[in-house]
Amino acid sequence: MTGANKKLRIFHYERGAGGYSFADYDCTAYLEEAEAGESGGVYRKAGGSLRVMTNAAAIAAPGDWAALYTDREEPDKDKDYLITAVRDNRRGGLPHWRLIINGRAGAKINS
Repeated sequence: MTGANKKLRIFHYERGAGGYSFADYDCTAYLEEAEAGESGGVYRKAGGSLRVMTNAAAIAAPGDWAALYTDREEPDKDKDYLITAVRDNRRGGLPHWRLIINGRAGAKINS
């Protein structure tokens, strides 16, 4: 598991507009990589959590996408992380949002 400061872009799908909106933040990322079986092969999988130090109201929701170090205007669902849970930790000495993420690196290891 690694922990490091990163640039984060959160993508949210806007149904009314038919496209993605996004917002940029600084975060601390704790990422893990592993291998998992899926559809007759083994894939690299990645996940972990992101801590976004802000007091801003709800910055993300489950189903949004998170990308590290990008300037894209839409998520790359093979490389970016799906936000599966959002924890409101905006209290105490280090108020932040904790985003639980799950992603697939997209590279099939074997078939």
